[in-house]
Amino acid sequence: MSNNSMLYSLKVGTFITKILPRKLVLLIAKYLGLFAGLFPSQIVKNIISVHKIISPELNRKDLKIRARNVISYYAQYWVDVFWLSSPRSPKDINKVINVEAI
Repeated sequence: MSNNSMLYSLKVGTFITKILPRKLVLLIAKYLGLFAGLFPSQIVKNIISVHKIISPELNRKDLKIRARNVISYYAQYWVDVFWLSSPRSPKDINKVINVEAI
């Protein structure tokens, strides 16, 4: 991806998280990630390869499900990156962050 396309992608992501509710954007990202994980790609192959090592007991179907979930979680991660990149009050941030003591 070129620098310009990366910049515009970041700007679009940030803009979307400014105008739409965070929960809605997270839901959209979740399902777009799950959908994207259906298609064979190098990313899916890489995730499956790593998870074969991590969990050798998983069969091919479970590995594909896990790869879809990884892509979905990654999409949701980027929503939070975009959401946090615009000015937020401590009150806004405290609504979505849960700190637990160990």
